[in-house]
Amino acid sequence: MNWASGSAGSAKKTRMRAASSSKAMAFSPGATPRRKATTPRSRSSTRRWTGSMQGLLDEGNEVWLTKNDDPNRKLKFTLEVIKVKNNLVGVNTHKANKIVKHALENKLIEEFKNIKNIKPEFKYSKDTRFDFLCDKNLIEVKNVTLNREREISEFPDAVTSRGSKHLLNLKESIKKGYKPYVLFLTQIQGIKKFKIAKDIDEKYYENYLFARKHGVKFIAYRCNISSKEIRIEKKIKIIDE
Repeated sequence: MNWASGSAGSAKKTRMRAASSSKAMAFSPGATPRRKATTPRSRSSTRRWTGSMQGLLDEGNEVWLTKNDDPNRKLKFTLEVIKVKNNLVGVNTHKANKIVKHALENKLIEEFKNIKNIKPEFKYSKDTRFDFLCDKNLIEVKNVTLNREREISEFPDAVTSRGSKHLLNLKESIKKGYKPYVLFLTQIQGIKKFKIAKDIDEKYYENYLFARKHGVKFIAYRCNISSKEIRIEKKIKIIDE
């Protein structure tokens, strides 16, 4: 996924600064502000982000932004990447499917190198969509930004009842002839392993084990991240603890 290929244009670097009110989060592109400011504590100021962003919102962290010129949009900049302890972390969940679509089209995911058809946003049922249908492969993408242990990424970073629902629906899809996958997309540099954060959402962990036992496949891939692009780099090992 190349920054320049999107309508938002190139990413720019700055540091995190707090909004003066809880309504929105203000960023200034370009040069780093002279004074380090605190990150926002209000839930409403981060409501456009998925999950808790645990471990990412430290004061003074460098961030990469893209500008959006849509006059109907309230916030004119999108948070794309945060630098945390010298590692870049991709936090824009709306980019995750674009990254995976690019990887599917360019045969970067070994499990799907032979697919012929890619259908994004597949409507599985009246109330459920999955991110991709590739031939008979159902793919649900989970963006991963949690890193509490050295070289290990985790999901989820908050309780996700929606995530559990997807796991159960994927398990049921096998009866209809589909081959279901969950792809954990780790947008964190230097990660070598992935695991489920069962201390954060024990129910999700139980459903993960249940779905895996009944035929749902789980895979994890790490991204290569720079100020110019984010793309899938390599497969990483899933561990159970």
